[in-house]
Amino acid sequence: MPIQIENNRLVFRYDAETLWIEPWGRDSLRVRATHNATMHRDDWALLEPAPAAPGDVELNQYDLSAAADQAARTLSLSAGVGSATGLAGRVAAHQAIRDGLLEIFRQAGMEAATPRGGSYLFVNLPRLEVSPEQFIALLRIQAGVTVTPGTEFGPQFASWFRINFSQDHEKAMDAAARIVRLAGRYRPEK
Repeated sequence: MPIQIENNRLVFRYDAETLWIEPWGRDSLRVRATHNATMHRDDWALLEPAPAAPGDVELNQYDLSAAADQAARTLSLSAGVGSATGLAGRVAAHQAIRDGLLEIFRQAGMEAATPRGGSYLFVNLPRLEVSPEQFIALLRIQAGVTVTPGTEFGPQFASWFRINFSQDHEKAMDAAARIVRLAGRYRPEK
């Protein structure tokens, strides 16, 4: 079963990704995800979890199946699937942003992994005259773009960065163009 209950949290595993959803006080959830073999054990939450309130719902496998079924029905009803403003329209707009970003990075000779879902891309930097760490700092200072260093996802991703993209197509394309321009400034002369 893809969704399981472990240590009072919902755990979903698919491909190389693990997702945890756990109670975090009254009417609150904490969501964590990783592509690593195990979830990072550091606790980066801003708040300590509040104790469970009396009468909180406990999940079991039966409740989980029923909850997932109800959530799917609710999502399709509230999202207006098929309408231009509903879920299908949002998915199409999201994919257009993703595809536009991939095109910009790839045309600049940067390898970019196509995500299966989510609002982020992993991009491999070309050879530069500065280190990836220096480039990421320069990117924030000189181009106003903040990205996550690939080393946050493992040492094997030292030349990569992850960029989360907004739902604003124009702003996302502009940010990608600024990344490419800055990388062009720091490429070694041939």
